[in-house]
Amino acid sequence: MKLFWLSPILCLLLNSCYADYSLKSEEGNFIVNFPGEPTKKAIRLPIRDGSELDVVTYNYFSADSNIVYLLSYNNIPDYASSNPDSILDKAKIGPAQRMRTSIVEEKKLKLQGFPGLYFKGLGLDIAMVYYIYIVKDRMYQLAILNKIPREPEEAEIKSFMGSFKLLKNP
Repeated sequence: MKLFWLSPILCLLLNSCYADYSLKSEEGNFIVNFPGEPTKKAIRLPIRDGSELDVVTYNYFSADSNIVYLLSYNNIPDYASSNPDSILDKAKIGPAQRMRTSIVEEKKLKLQGFPGLYFKGLGLDIAMVYYIYIVKDRMYQLAILNKIPREPEEAEIKSFMGSFKLLKNP
């Protein structure tokens, strides 16, 4: 009988350990669920025309620091191609090269009617899953990076990346 009462309490405690943190950004025009509270950073990156690109990032590290959940967004420079597929293809090259991974899976996505790209990369010391979306003149990137390397489970991907929504259509 005591075990019967203990079971619901353990479930409540375990579920609270994995509770999502809902991040809503009016400035970024999105809402997404992280596994916990992310850290926000705004950075400026030099780009080829001599100007700088403002990039906003949100990072959440797992308790053991082996898994990183990442969301970033930035406006697309004027000189970039107006073809979203071209932008998406170029955008996947950077993360794959930086993390020394081979792209092992790729498919096109849609987010509320806007084009996107999913790809999975595997390397000797990292596994990654990326979603990139082009929403008019803005690019959103979501990633799960695992240093073990172990591919993120479908539930992890769905919980984080599947929760990403635009607040309003631009």
